[in-house]
Amino acid sequence: MKRLSLPLICIFVCTQIALAGWTVDGWVTDQYGNPARDLTVTYTYTVSNIPYSGETDDNGYYEIDYFLPVESITDVTLPDKIALYQNYPNPFNPGTVIPFDVNAPGDYSLTLYNIRGEKIRTIYSGFLQPGNYNMFWDGTSERGGGVSAGVYIYQLRTKDSYFSNKMVLLDGQGGSSSFKLGESFPNSEGINTAGGSKVNGRNVTDENEFDLEITGSYLNPNPYTQQNITLIGNLQLDYTITPPHTVSPPNQPSGPSPGMPGISYSFSTGGGSCSWNHQVDEYQFDWDGSYSSWGGSSQSHQWSSIGTYEVKARCRCSEEIVSDWSSPLSVTIQDHIVDPPNTPSGPTSGGHNVTYTFSTSGGSCNFGHPITDY
Repeated sequence: MKRLSLPLICIFVCTQIALAGWTVDGWVTDQYGNPARDLTVTYTYTVSNIPYSGETDDNGYYEIDYFLPVESITDVTLPDKIALYQNYPNPFNPGTVIPFDVNAPGDYSLTLYNIRGEKIRTIYSGFLQPGNYNMFWDGTSERGGGVSAGVYIYQLRTKDSYFSNKMVLLDGQGGSSSFKLGESFPNSEGINTAGGSKVNGRNVTDENEFDLEITGSYLNPNPYTQQNITLIGNLQLDYTITPPHTVSPPNQPSGPSPGMPGISYSFSTGGGSCSWNHQVDEYQFDWDGSYSSWGGSSQSHQWSSIGTYEVKARCRCSEEIVSDWSSPLSVTIQDHIVDPPNTPSGPTSGGHNVTYTFSTSGGSCNFGHPITDY
């Protein structure tokens, strides 16, 4: 289950350089909504090339702590005017932060409209002291449902004036973050590059882009990647991946060996699986240079000449994606030979008209048939 918490702020000071720490988590699923387990999710900070990684569990869930550099500031001054800055990140999904400054105590409202001027949501309405503010919008309407992708207008209104700006929501339908709707972080935990981002009184650098890579056997040979993802605060980022459409080879065929020329023998195989969960329903056999038609997992073949042959099989799924060949079965075709028995034993001399008994044994068949008559 997803962990909801306020931002975890960790400051490590060294020659006026510090790090602010948060958590990014989410679920990874395939195109059918199935959990993509045992994958490695890595966000690499593009400035320093530092990777932050985590593994997906049986539910496809991952959780990663990551860090951004912050700069120390020595003076905090109150704004000398009202200002509404560009939201950050923009474009965005699932949520964004709207930074603004107010220079006098009073009542203020921050309201969101669609491109037709229809009110979508009041993000904040109430009394504010002078300061730098950063307020979060989670991509939902007044009723709490996710809104569609598109361009939206956000407006800061005072008693005497108003200020407006545009933002772009990608994908739509809302999202989740540990920031709450309308939550404000004056001079502390806000995110605002235009107005001076603050993390415990420190400025966050503008350089907070990460490259994403999701790897694992499920995705071989091509990992899932995205570039220049902006991470801000504690975020939930979900991904839908489409693994390569591959079919694994079936089992090694089984069948009789040795065999005789001109006699038909049955060989069978099974197994094979499709990465997209399509049914594997047809097989083809390679009789060492000649091929069967596509059909069932058991098929028959005969050879006309003696020799040693390799029998292999492959399969295909219902979308006709074909596997590689299986490991081969070695089949020997030879003449049916019976080795002679032992030299008979019996008396070496005797008289006329007397019956003597002679016996023998042994002899063998190269096909393992029992010796029944002498």
